[in-house]
Amino acid sequence: MEINQARGYLYEILISHLLKKNHFLKCEQNNAVNKIYKCGVCSADGEVLGRGTHHQIDFVGIYEKNIPFIYPIRLLAECKFWTKEGNYKPVDKSFIREYIGVHKDISENYFSLHMKKFNRFLDVPVIFSAGGFDDEAEKLAWAQGINIVSHSKLPIMSDLLRYINWTVDILPEDYLTDKKKFKEVKKFTKDIISGELNKQTYPSITEHIIDVLSDNEEDIDSFVELLDNVRDSEYKTFLFATTEYGKLINLVSYDRFPDDLFSQAEVQECGIFFDDSDTNITDENSRVFFITLNNDDEDRRFYFQANEAMLRDDFSRLALKERISEKEKYFSNLTIMKEIDGLTRLISIKVNFENIINNVN
Repeated sequence: MEINQARGYLYEILISHLLKKNHFLKCEQNNAVNKIYKCGVCSADGEVLGRGTHHQIDFVGIYEKNIPFIYPIRLLAECKFWTKEGNYKPVDKSFIREYIGVHKDISENYFSLHMKKFNRFLDVPVIFSAGGFDDEAEKLAWAQGINIVSHSKLPIMSDLLRYINWTVDILPEDYLTDKKKFKEVKKFTKDIISGELNKQTYPSITEHIIDVLSDNEEDIDSFVELLDNVRDSEYKTFLFATTEYGKLINLVSYDRFPDDLFSQAEVQECGIFFDDSDTNITDENSRVFFITLNNDDEDRRFYFQANEAMLRDDFSRLALKERISEKEKYFSNLTIMKEIDGLTRLISIKVNFENIINNVN
């Protein structure tokens, strides 16, 4: 196993943890999810049978909310954490091209003679990337219907990504190549992400990390602080919203989503803001974008990764109408399927740009 693969496996644990909290039921070998769906995972490595061959998929999950006229959704998620010379590396079009073939082979593996033996799904492909996607990869993914989610410029996720990167760099090679030892590393990561880490449970890992960093007390303090930050990073909101252009937006927050605002309404208005003063911002994450709902008295922030136009150095110096124009090109309306008060609801968050301009004028 290569180092980037190790990062990918640990990133997969993070994504799996968050997806399972958002109504995606993880499929495992020979497991009938909810005793209903035969989800098609045919090996302990998460392989799914395609029309021509088996394909290893990082996370296979059934969305537990059914939608009229649509087969049950089976999410086929890949988690990529690429680096180059110490920096996060974006996914390129070569992987997108490869994944197009994988999705096609899996989604075409339905035959009438199997109709009474197996479930049929709407197979939805998605790629999560810690390092983002290059321009050609984004274009190809959009053209071929591959959903992409980037966490490369989302500072609220930076501690977790830094933990994964640092852990892989610090641990000796046998911890990453030996299956038994790497299983311990994965359990260590799972426990820290879920907030259940007991450092005494993993003496070999923690002692090795301390030993490697022993020459620099500041490094030890930084890593211990990072572990504490990751353990305390409870994402109370990790939602997927769809823009009017069909783009997937990942909303992330330490705050709970204000379900109560939608108890009597399907639509709420919001504002899109950015902050250059966030203490977690690095050189690569120079601006933090978030939305707040206009009627939310607690003024909770829900962060998302903006597009390149909104992250340009000169964006904050643009005239208001120009900034609004760039935001409007990204989205003015988000649609979210969410469970509220025990009911599955289709809600909308709308940005009223016209009101913003009129209030300024």
